[in-house]
Amino acid sequence: MNISEIKDLLFKSGLSTNEYTSLIINYIQANHDALSQEIEDISNNLSLDTATGKFLDYLGLLVGNIRDRISPIKITNEPLMFGISENYNIEDFYANGSTSIYIPKSAIYFTDDRGIKYFPLADIILDTYHTKVGVNIVFNGNELDSDHIPALSINTIHLNFSIINGLNTDAYVKDLFFVNNNATITINSEIKKASDEEYRFILFKQIQSHNQINKDYIMAQLLDVEDVVRVHPIVSLDDNNTMIFYIETVDPRNDDVIISICQTIVDKYKTSNATIAKPIYRELDIVLENYNDTLADNLKLLIENAKMGDTIVIPEDTYNLKALYIDGREYKSNVLKPWWNEKYLINSITSA
Repeated sequence: MNISEIKDLLFKSGLSTNEYTSLIINYIQANHDALSQEIEDISNNLSLDTATGKFLDYLGLLVGNIRDRISPIKITNEPLMFGISENYNIEDFYANGSTSIYIPKSAIYFTDDRGIKYFPLADIILDTYHTKVGVNIVFNGNELDSDHIPALSINTIHLNFSIINGLNTDAYVKDLFFVNNNATITINSEIKKASDEEYRFILFKQIQSHNQINKDYIMAQLLDVEDVVRVHPIVSLDDNNTMIFYIETVDPRNDDVIISICQTIVDKYKTSNATIAKPIYRELDIVLENYNDTLADNLKLLIENAKMGDTIVIPEDTYNLKALYIDGREYKSNVLKPWWNEKYLINSITSA
């Protein structure tokens, strides 16, 4: 509508300019609100977290999973009991500075004697006052014959240590955790279309499994790069959940070249946001009371061979520290406590 048409319509309506302007503004506002709601609805239905009905079906098709082919997942009537075995003290297995062990639900699953997988519905937190907890689990019904009731033999625990927080993996022993077999499971032999919640859970597990396989494959490729000695996959806290692969190398002076090679590998194989990073290096200058070359070489190996973020204890009776400096500042302890992404390098070891 052009200006002359608007003037003509205003004349025919008998409304004043202000009345007509107010009417137009109200019309635009009403349609704006409706359009905003429509945009919000579209946005919600493009997210796996909030999509429903046919929109969720479409997201399933994008990852190759058709809802009609899925029978209902089954949920335990009573939770499994999971926790620290009675033979151990949980505090002996805390990582440095931790007061609990946090196991994301994507970092653990259980299997029975036939290999059927059971997944927790929530994250698991263990601490000094809660060394065992109830875990509600689910499994995908289409892994079973429709009339087959599984024996309650859920007896194997599978862990992804790379995303478990607060656990000292160096101290970990095979029988640290236990799971009981007292949960009961209701089996419904009727095969039906999965509900939105059931279907959403199955799609999440499929995507997590794919991302995990992709992450493990990338780590293997990175460890094949010459001079790469360790790879630490860390999920960033940014809005994109970026996976950062921290690379430890034989000689940090060559890090920039190696990281460029590693970034090319990540860019080739990643299926989500991912990048390469190197540790933050802290330089040490150490003065020994009774210096000799063998002591200096052994101390250099002790410090530079430690993993990124590991606490290092320098034995006083062996090395007789006179002074210790980190990045030029005096440090009055024989226990080095780096941040999780820090690593120490020797700048000098000298005699007092």
